Amino acid sequence: MRQSRTKGKKMSRKYDERHRMPNKLIEGLADGVTSQYLQKYPYRAHSVPVSPEKIMDCLWDFYVETEDLQSEYGTGTHGALFIYDGERRVAIDKSIDPKVNPRMLGRYNFSVAHEAGHWVIHAPDMLADENAPLLLGEKGKPTILCRSSNRDERERQADRFAGYLLMPRDLVYEAWRAKYGDNSKAPNVFEELQELRERFHLPPDSRKVFCQIAHDFAATFAVSPEAMQIRLSELGLIKLEEDNQMDLF
Repeated sequence: MRQSRTKGKKMSRKYDERHRMPNKLIEGLADGVTSQYLQKYPYRAHSVPVSPEKIMDCLWDFYVETEDLQSEYGTGTHGALFIYDGERRVAIDKSIDPKVNPRMLGRYNFSVAHEAGHWVIHAPDMLADENAPLLLGEKGKPTILCRSSNRDERERQADRFAGYLLMPRDLVYEAWRAKYGDNSKAPNVFEELQELRERFHLPPDSRKVFCQIAHDFAATFAVSPEAMQIRLSELGLIKLEEDNQMDLF
């Protein structure tokens, strides 16, 4: 007798009761995508900047285009994933089109990689669901719509995936060693960030300021300084918090 599938059961994603995933698992999924891409195209070097657009095209036949998402779906809509009847399309809002404004390249790459995160992490369960045709909606309508005002757990997971895909651990360490050597101590940039906050009249805990190191590495990895600063801190290469340790004599 054919066994029925347990309704709502997650077979392979290892979510907890609050639908969270460990960062280590998300990083592993991103690394797996990179490995799959390099195995398919062994003549392409594992180097930066990573092109999420090429990855989505070459691995999964997605095409990426820019359009006026904010006019159609509301302010703060930066990306959308369309999966319907064979269609595979990523739409990025025209406000971050790097062809119009080259300074938006980092935001654009992160947005595309974010949609790749939705495809890798969330789409398999959606497509496997017995109600998939209903979930995927109508032709021409986004399956997943990403708004800055809606930062639920799925959006945070896609953000983390994007960071891991664009800034792989080994390549960040490699770039750091090339610039600072093997035995460099993680610099504390707290005072630099505080000076920037004071200069721009921002709150003392504002996260909208970025150290020069983050700016320098962001250019290498073609990401935003914000994403780069988060990744450098996560890897222990820079320190963002005030050092309150007292000197002992």
